Amino acid sequence: ARAQRLSAIGQVAATVAHKIGTPLTALSGHIQLMAEDSTLGQESRKRLQTVEAQIERTSKIIQDLLLYARKPEPVRSPVDINTCLTECLALFQPEFDRRRIVLATEWSQQIDKVNADVQQLQEVFNSLIENALDAMPIGRTLFVRVSPHSEPQRLDHRTWVAVELIDTGCGMNTSQLEQIFQPFFTTKRAGRGTGLGLASAMETIRAHGGDIKVESEPGKGSRFMIILPTDGGAR
Repeated sequence: ARAQRLSAIGQVAATVAHKIGTPLTALSGHIQLMAEDSTLGQESRKRLQTVEAQIERTSKIIQDLLLYARKPEPVRSPVDINTCLTECLALFQPEFDRRRIVLATEWSQQIDKVNADVQQLQEVFNSLIENALDAMPIGRTLFVRVSPHSEPQRLDHRTWVAVELIDTGCGMNTSQLEQIFQPFFTTKRAGRGTGLGLASAMETIRAHGGDIKVESEPGKGSRFMIILPTDGGAR
């Protein structure tokens, strides 16, 4: 059923990209030319900026559809999870500071590298960090931990690493938890998300042989844990 949904989304995305993407590009070009008019009033310039922002948002939705439906196979290389995640967190540091959110981290030096597509992993981490920020008002805490993980139910004797992102935000109820990895489901208010971030993250992690687990409670925050197999090679 999931494969059928992906196929349907792919067909819709391709049609939308073709029939809407090109006109949007043309509209954006005209808006930019109009904005260069030195005689334009402040109010008119503001309206053009609003139109341009909505065009960009629509284009982003189309790109999200295409990326989700046609995500390429991972291009793997040895990845240091600590370094990869540190780089992602650095991107959001200005937002942590602006919202006065405390970032607490715990790194492990006792884990092997992961044989993974670093760009795809960063997209997953960025999506989860962004979701945590959206769930937290000013003055909360985000705790990020990397640690070795045991998967006793697996019999391949590989070693595993766990990446945990724990926020103290609004949390989710049981009904929301059951749907968060479904395409187009979102807990964000209208205009804030396409509902593809977590669905795409799950597809990426599964393509890497891993899994995502989540725990949450309304008013008490959420805990996401990504579990990935390591390559068993040099650290």
